[in-house]
Amino acid sequence: MRILTWNIRGMNSDTKTTTVRNLVRQQRVKMLFLQETKMESIPESTIRKIWYDDEFCFIISPSTGRSGGLLSIWDKSDFQLDKSIVNSRFIYLNGKWSNKEWKIALINIYSPNVPSDQAQLWKELIDLKNADEALWLIGGDFNVISSRDERAGCSGTSFGCANFIDFISQGHFIDLPMVGKNFTLFGPNNKRSRLDGFLFDESLLSNIGDVTQTGLKRMVSGHVPVLVSSEVTDWGPIPFKFYNVWLKMEGCKELILNVLRGENKTKLTLKLRKVKAALKQWTKEGKGDLYSTARKLEENIEALEEEGNKGDLNVDKAKQLQKLKLALWETLKLQEALWKQKARMNWMVQGDSNTAFFRKVSNVRSKKKIIHGLKLNDKWCGDPLSLRKGIFEHFKKQFSGVKRQWQAVFNLKFKQLDVLAAKSLVVPFSVEEINDALWLCDEAKAVELMF
Repeated sequence: MRILTWNIRGMNSDTKTTTVRNLVRQQRVKMLFLQETKMESIPESTIRKIWYDDEFCFIISPSTGRSGGLLSIWDKSDFQLDKSIVNSRFIYLNGKWSNKEWKIALINIYSPNVPSDQAQLWKELIDLKNADEALWLIGGDFNVISSRDERAGCSGTSFGCANFIDFISQGHFIDLPMVGKNFTLFGPNNKRSRLDGFLFDESLLSNIGDVTQTGLKRMVSGHVPVLVSSEVTDWGPIPFKFYNVWLKMEGCKELILNVLRGENKTKLTLKLRKVKAALKQWTKEGKGDLYSTARKLEENIEALEEEGNKGDLNVDKAKQLQKLKLALWETLKLQEALWKQKARMNWMVQGDSNTAFFRKVSNVRSKKKIIHGLKLNDKWCGDPLSLRKGIFEHFKKQFSGVKRQWQAVFNLKFKQLDVLAAKSLVVPFSVEEINDALWLCDEAKAVELMF
């Protein structure tokens, strides 16, 4: 998924058409949102100049004279349109992205700059979303900020700020951090604001991979283009995490003990590596897969209940059904504990908890915390290998000692320990000390084994 939004501020010139065409090709865009086209009609010949092949569809919202105007173009092999809504403020596209089972609503928006008109638009969109089953992604020029940090070079906040924050909250949207740019609109006297970008449905973030919202370089408009891309990035091997719910699952404790018993004379780090390898194999075999376990239990319960509908179950099958239901309940509770630990929540939810909530928290948290790029040696870097090297070199420098070139002589007489007392300062860790350190860890957090 690669979607680009840009307030072009008029595209009735060959220069801007060429700039958009080059940008679409360079960024391998699959869907394009343009705002302020300032064109009452756009001929198909102009669209062909912008797009890279003939496999495209487009919808326009005409401008009112020289004001407004929207254009949405997409690759029809990547997005299949089912229905659309067009008005002067947004273009709504509902359909399916390539090879995805769920429906997605993609909205190209150009918000008015009058707070009362904005409030009316937010209400219209919330009503539309509440009646919609699709997962939403809104991109465009919102013409409003959500915090003071999104404005510089001028005082105060936008009058429509509170309404915009309410809209984000009511719609369950997430505004991901923008990579590469802090602001998207650059005006006279160094006035800057972040007005453009994308809002993601919380549920959409749970269904797509790594998502990046990137502000590109400013070109022929006062606004910068913003690109959303969802691609799998190879960051190399990830830290191995041990989840405490595994200890409550059958066979896990025995597996760990068997590995440790067979490595009596091995160093601790090698023992832990062997434990990690055994646990990885254990999870690959599906023995730690709570979702497969729950699905099998549900199938067995359904089969027995279906048999019970046709006639009475005998005593043994009735007991078996009761045991299966109890096992399913315990498995579902373990699922909740697993997602609670992944989300790193510090409080317990009592009673009938919602597993989907923890999953959503975990997904949103991970997408907000990921480092998409850094400025290294005055150059922006987003390549995983270069990023890892840059971060390593930074901390290596921070923790490198500086050899002192001078010697201080104070002739101070400090009390000294005798030889036996000095030796007692450095002793191997005992098994009891290691156990105490592990058992005192917060059970809601996974212990990371990195070696």
